[in-house]
Amino acid sequence: MASLSSTVMAQPQGPYPPQITRRADIEAPTSIVLDTVPLTSFTRPAPSPLPQELRRRQNRDNDDDEDRTSSEDEDARRTTSGATSESRTRSEDDEPTSTGSAATLTISIPPTATSLPRPFDDAPFAEFRLDGDDDSCPIFIADLLSNPNFLACYPASMMLMSSASFFRAQSNLLDMVRVLDATCEPDVVMCTEYLNSAAQNLTASENCGNEFNANHRRTMYAYNALRSYEMLYAATCLQDSTDDEDLYCYAKAVTNTSAPSDSYIYLLPYGLQMPGASRVTCSQCTQDTMAIFHSASADRSQPIAESYEPAALQVNTICGPNFVNATMPSPDSAGVRQSLPLQLAITLGICVYFTVNMLF
Repeated sequence: MASLSSTVMAQPQGPYPPQITRRADIEAPTSIVLDTVPLTSFTRPAPSPLPQELRRRQNRDNDDDEDRTSSEDEDARRTTSGATSESRTRSEDDEPTSTGSAATLTISIPPTATSLPRPFDDAPFAEFRLDGDDDSCPIFIADLLSNPNFLACYPASMMLMSSASFFRAQSNLLDMVRVLDATCEPDVVMCTEYLNSAAQNLTASENCGNEFNANHRRTMYAYNALRSYEMLYAATCLQDSTDDEDLYCYAKAVTNTSAPSDSYIYLLPYGLQMPGASRVTCSQCTQDTMAIFHSASADRSQPIAESYEPAALQVNTICGPNFVNATMPSPDSAGVRQSLPLQLAITLGICVYFTVNMLF
């Protein structure tokens, strides 16, 4: 599949970031019980270990800057500063604790300036645990969300369906633009590699392997959100080429109450279908966003491969037969590798079917 990163013209810099294993110690921690951690907001660290050389939104005038400063001040006053880093408490051999009691996380709040939405602030980390299982998966997720590289990447894909504070930001255009400025700032190429590695680590048996194999809803969302980072980065950072202000297409879609269906297409990467009564705006933003998803659907292992074609046909019903490409692209090598077990199962099923019919 052609790289989506060409859409945003980011260039890789620096060494590949380390995989997620365990995080460094934090000074002066405060112990908090895992089941009682309701995350509400977080603050990004000022210096980041990853390059920050992607272009930010252009053509902002002075009035916009003043309005955004006012909005940030108001947001900072009404937002409670939440936990920004969590570290796991492990046994001496660093194996996950598998007891009936709740695991304990240590939390400290580093100094920083601006409060932003964070992933999974709608429920405690214990929601990542299977009934009767240990806390390996909740601890892995806590470590992931507090990892400096993850914080530097600040992926929108991890917040679209899991962040109450991100949802609240959608009620105000300037707030949403401020959040997207932050999510679109990091190096997309390096972050794509890092988050794909995190998704692979999530499936390990010592992390969230049990939850992943059990198709645990919240765990699968985290996995798919990590893997769809590059696609949703391109889609949410896309700017309206027909707008003199170069506003983000996503910001316009989620704040436009007169056309709520426009926001539905951004849920396609999670495998969700558009509601049957949806009537999207036949705009350049819709066309360009669907083009990003069409390209991404070449990876048949991505949920978008299941949701794109029905959505494209639905959009063309409203906007015209050729408004978006409703023909699936040829599968790329990654998609072929992921699809081989399914293809083999289908082939075996056909052979069994004909064998049974020949016998009887």
